[in-house]
Amino acid sequence: MLTCIDAHLPEELLSLLLDAPVFADFVDADLAEFPASIRGYLLSWNLVFSAFSGASFKVRNDYIENIKTENYVTPLLDFLSQSLGHSIGKPFNVEHARFTEEEIKAYKLSNSSPDREMQWVLLNIYYQALEHTPNLVKSWWLSLKSKTTRLAIENWTQKYFTPFVIQGVLDQVQDWADNQEPGTDTEKQLDVKVLRKAREIRAGYEVDDTEAEIVIKFPATYPLEGTKVEGVRRVVANEKKWNSWMMIIQGAIMFAVSMQQSHIKPQILYTNAARKIEWQHNRWPHHLPQERSGSP
Repeated sequence: MLTCIDAHLPEELLSLLLDAPVFADFVDADLAEFPASIRGYLLSWNLVFSAFSGASFKVRNDYIENIKTENYVTPLLDFLSQSLGHSIGKPFNVEHARFTEEEIKAYKLSNSSPDREMQWVLLNIYYQALEHTPNLVKSWWLSLKSKTTRLAIENWTQKYFTPFVIQGVLDQVQDWADNQEPGTDTEKQLDVKVLRKAREIRAGYEVDDTEAEIVIKFPATYPLEGTKVEGVRRVVANEKKWNSWMMIIQGAIMFAVSMQQSHIKPQILYTNAARKIEWQHNRWPHHLPQERSGSP
């Protein structure tokens, strides 16, 4: 009998996040030297996020729960927003400092000045937080009481980070779509199209000789604002049922991609989840989405 065991980030590693630096405790001259206490704290976050790479969907979710339970993200992002000027409405100008996309996505030890090293680490940590723990960043952002800070974070994220985060998601979806197994008579292949310029994912699935199609749209401030799902071509169904199907298809795609396995078929997840919802609601017992062959 298989047992479900929750994954945990190493306690030794999490303990390094307990002593978060407080911006008010440092003067500008100290910050310019990238103090060892701040350096150690931020590089510990680098180790935490490195644990997400290659981890399974469940393990990543368990790691996020570890971080969420002890609220490790709030002191990190508070320090970041104060260090990079968001709290006074003057966010750090990434373009002026000439940080590249590659540098934002990956930090490496260099011979740069201490203050630039600190800026680089902060940029990379924020990018990784958006990539690995987007909902935690979003919750922190929504909880900000200062409208000045909140607006500065929103505009800064949209300008310098959202394009890279969306690009990463679209790359994963495209890679999965290119490698999914061919459909069969009983398990149709999900037709997935990635529209990069429009920042959209279109997904179609045949239901009773009619193809239902949805579009998943990424907003300009993603992931501070979540994706939007709209119906393009809908099958005959009432509004509540159709909305349920749209969310199921979206969830099936993102689940399969997050698992990074081409053999996981969202059409199976879609069909099973749709049937479960209908069974629970008990409103459309004779109109379950299924293939003409009567696949179970």
